[in-house]
Amino acid sequence: MTLYQIKPAFQALLRPLMRWLYEHHVTANHITVLAMALSFITGAVLFVFPDPAWFFLLPIVLFVRMALNALDGMLARECNQKSRLGAILNELGMCSPTSRSTCLLYCCKTVTRHWFLPCCSVLR
Repeated sequence: MTLYQIKPAFQALLRPLMRWLYEHHVTANHITVLAMALSFITGAVLFVFPDPAWFFLLPIVLFVRMALNALDGMLARECNQKSRLGAILNELGMCSPTSRSTCLLYCCKTVTRHWFLPCCSVLR
């Protein structure tokens, strides 16, 4: 089973939240900026505290980012919130996982050499 096979079911689970966000005037751009901030803050925490104990954050943050990315796309498409700014923010948001990965690799390398390979497998 691939992520693309799971995507419609995941979006169906998120649809009630998307409607609630739309009714409360939350835009796709708000969600994108929130996702970018989450990535930056997570990267900063891992950079400042390069202790393997903090790596429990990664699967949680990656799952939340995946949900936020889906919500932002659903809001843009289904609630007619597409915009040029949204397209730019979306591309900038795609850069932040790269920054996070770079930070993660730095943290893995500085903590201990034994953590480097398992961390690399997380980034795939």
